[in-house]
Amino acid sequence: MRGPGLSTYALGYVVAEVALLVWFWSAFGTVATVAVLLTGFLVGLLVMRIAGLKAFSVLTNAQRRAAAFGVTGPDGQTEMVHGPVNQSDMERTGREIGSSALLFVAGLLLVSPGFISDAAGLIMLIPSVRRRIAARMSQGMRRAGPTITVVSGDQSAHSQTWSPNDGPSSDGPPVIRGEILPPPPEGP
Repeated sequence: MRGPGLSTYALGYVVAEVALLVWFWSAFGTVATVAVLLTGFLVGLLVMRIAGLKAFSVLTNAQRRAAAFGVTGPDGQTEMVHGPVNQSDMERTGREIGSSALLFVAGLLLVSPGFISDAAGLIMLIPSVRRRIAARMSQGMRRAGPTITVVSGDQSAHSQTWSPNDGPSSDGPPVIRGEILPPPPEGP
């Protein structure tokens, strides 16, 4: 037996938003209702702008840390080396981008008309709530996990699928056969 579908929940949400809006309007009047909705809209725009600026700052700082710079070796040759990017830098950048994305979602909830969405947006502005949501999303993505297919030698005999949760396995998604090409030579 199937439970209620997504459209049933969406319809219930819309009915609840309209009912709450009508109740608030009848209790406090038109001016108060419009003022509260407009305030939520403006705060949501501000939050979305802050989230965008934060994400831009995180990405430019990560790019700056990973920028290429010239190093002269013992033989006198200069080669381009990428900056100090390690796993912890990448994880920190990922967490900061995720926090910015959730902050942006909070702004979207505030911008959308309705009191339930405004309440959810205000709750998402709390940093500890965003961290818990990010942790739950991260757990879900780890369970789903990316799958990498490695093909070596005779492609039909040696294909192997690897998942970070399960390790190597021989059954998995279809293998896309291809060739890794060296990067194009740099020149004028």
